[in-house]
Amino acid sequence: MSSAQSSVATFSHLNLRFAASTAVVIAIVGAALLWYVQRTEVNRAERNVTQHARYVELSVLRQELTAAGPVGGRSRLAQADPGCALS
Repeated sequence: MSSAQSSVATFSHLNLRFAASTAVVIAIVGAALLWYVQRTEVNRAERNVTQHARYVELSVLRQELTAAGPVGGRSRLAQADPGCALS
């Protein structure tokens, strides 16, 4: 084996090591990015569901729950929640 062939083999080995190291780093960064984006989207979805539930409660159900109920003039909200201050 000549000196030129030995240096080419060493150079190829170094390239292979560098390529493998780069692939591992890219895979780790990709997994971390995927985890972060998934966690952020779950938090955003939970926040949207909470805001929508509050909107429905305040805009739609509040009028239904504060209307006078059939029993002694108590509201439906007071019947559903005895500790409510709206009764």
